[in-house]
Amino acid sequence: MVSHSGQDVISVGKYLATLRDAAGLTQAELARKIIVSPARISRIESGDVTLTEDEREQLLEAIGTDDAKALRDYLNQKWDELEPAPFDHPNREVLWLANGLLGKLRNLKADSELKSVFVRHIEIYESELRSLAANLRLTDHNVAFVGSIGVGKTTAICMLTNLRISDEGPLNKQVVLEAGAGGTTICEVQIKTGPQFGLIVEPRSDEEIKYDVADFAEYLLRATKASPASNDGDIEGGPSVTKEINRAIRNMSGLAETKIKDPATGRPIRRDPARELALKYTDAKELVIQILLHMNLPRRDQRDIWYPEGSNLSGLAWLQQTFTEINNGRNPQFSLPKRIEVIIPMAIFDAEELNIRIIDTKGIDGAATRADLDRLFDDSRTLIVLCSRFNDAPESTLQQLLQRVKEAGARNIVNKTTILVLPRPEEAAAVKDNSGNLVDDEQEGYELKRSDVEMHLTRLGFRAVSVEFFNAQNKDSLPLRDFIVSRVRDIRRSWDQRVQVLSKTVDDLIINHKKEQTAVVFQEVMRRLNTWLSKNRDIEEIAEQAQQELIKVIRLTHWRSVWASVRRKGEWYNLDYYHEIGFGARTIAAKYILKKTNEFEVIIQNLLDDEDLSPAHDMLEQVKQMLHSKSDEILKMMEIVGKTTFEDDLKADKEFWNNLESKSGTGYRDSVAITSDHWFKMTERAERHGFVKEKIVEGWKEILASLDGLVDQVVNA
Repeated sequence: MVSHSGQDVISVGKYLATLRDAAGLTQAELARKIIVSPARISRIESGDVTLTEDEREQLLEAIGTDDAKALRDYLNQKWDELEPAPFDHPNREVLWLANGLLGKLRNLKADSELKSVFVRHIEIYESELRSLAANLRLTDHNVAFVGSIGVGKTTAICMLTNLRISDEGPLNKQVVLEAGAGGTTICEVQIKTGPQFGLIVEPRSDEEIKYDVADFAEYLLRATKASPASNDGDIEGGPSVTKEINRAIRNMSGLAETKIKDPATGRPIRRDPARELALKYTDAKELVIQILLHMNLPRRDQRDIWYPEGSNLSGLAWLQQTFTEINNGRNPQFSLPKRIEVIIPMAIFDAEELNIRIIDTKGIDGAATRADLDRLFDDSRTLIVLCSRFNDAPESTLQQLLQRVKEAGARNIVNKTTILVLPRPEEAAAVKDNSGNLVDDEQEGYELKRSDVEMHLTRLGFRAVSVEFFNAQNKDSLPLRDFIVSRVRDIRRSWDQRVQVLSKTVDDLIINHKKEQTAVVFQEVMRRLNTWLSKNRDIEEIAEQAQQELIKVIRLTHWRSVWASVRRKGEWYNLDYYHEIGFGARTIAAKYILKKTNEFEVIIQNLLDDEDLSPAHDMLEQVKQMLHSKSDEILKMMEIVGKTTFEDDLKADKEFWNNLESKSGTGYRDSVAITSDHWFKMTERAERHGFVKEKIVEGWKEILASLDGLVDQVVNA
């Protein structure tokens, strides 16, 4: 239990300074009001002086505003259940309410006349209040932009966050982050607020870089054997390397292409030192060693860089230049990035009370079946912005992603997701209505496209997902910025509102807990719930196996990603064997467990619709909340179970991976899928499949046990 006031742990100096400024008083004017020197006011506001209670009261009285009175009340509050929230916290008042509710529940539990029927429910109220308070206390939130390669999300992000160095010229030259037609950014990029302009780089591990270089070396060796007319970026039936990795490795190793003028013809001739190196070192392992030596990785050990004082460049121009150098491997101090954090000295979207971080995810190349994208939907603090081209909205990859996470039991998808359509110039004006007539203006084009997008979303079961449009060429980003911030605030508002609901619930419980009639209604409701629970102790036989998602994804994913994953023993960001096995186990669990929980929710809703049972309605809402929470916990656990059950054996099976590496040619993906599926269906894997199924059954029994803890206590009271 916390047993101190806000004054004990929070310096009031900065709050006094803020209140004085808001009241239009200078330090000298305030000093004259309480007859002290301006220097003392300065020391008080800087936190160098500890105020007595009398001095504090004099200062607040002298300031005399409503906010000063609020600060006085705040400093007199006793936070005895939760850590004190700062005075300027956006949810301070509701956190104070939660603190008081926890105190009321503690006192209620200590009441000797409390009927046992209420004890377990009080404990669950306490747990939920503490969880809500923890969510509200943190002001950190993510806004993650997801979309296909080249869709335009990086440009949109820069326009929304004012990361622009110019208003003139092509958009990709105006923005700070590199943007183009795709294949530009080498890794995930995060934008967050900090003390000054800077970049923090998380490098790839040495092993990851070696694999990247090995891919590049294989690409070079194949290219040297191909005819000059062949497309080096897509040599049929063999390995390749992404454009951004190709570019960065070439620059880091000093093997970038150069142009020289042919003295005879005067025409430019391209020289490729990387190919020349591959012609010299024709053994793949030796070529990898030579490239790594050229890259000089031991000297590339810098992890951050900050805007230098006295620079001739503006902060944004410096940020653009430095980001471009690191992203392309041209800064000799930095290794190949795994993630780049862009630090800017201003609040994201001007939301001063929130600490918003932008996540520019790596563009989707093929199927939207990546681990990093799946995990976004499990994070209650993340708003997901699904970016789509105008003519294809909503793109099939985004529909696939929504369907995938829905089948895995992700909750509140509608509340945390927005479709952002990114039209290019004149696309909206080119829309035709059902009669074949062109729209009158862009706005009408947007509305017709919105109807089309909503139709697709309705078919998927996501009718209520919001749809927004943003044309970066128009440069008016304020409406969209305000919309995104409002969506983040909506997430917080849902927690705030739940505390408000619990406030009424607790007050009603305090009033009614001694009434015999209330206890009788509770018992009747719980008996009805118990009737359903007693008939649904078991789930039906599970036929599916954990590799189902993996095999599906192998067949959907581009062959290059399949090849890259196989070379890395299944660990590749675009196709992670171990994540897909875990995700498959979770999807199976969702199919069987959520079928049961959905049936149980129907029973709960029927009871909520019965006005004669109104004294127990709050309790039923609590049962529903607990059901959701416990189900989410079990599904996340099953993802871990599925992954860890097979991971060690799969990684260690050299024969299996060697077999996959030997495959090539027509039908490559199907061949890899069939061989991978066969590995899981071998007799020696049966026991492990049985273990996964047992854990799903145990998960359902664990949910039942939680419900039994509520129901049995009431029924047997």
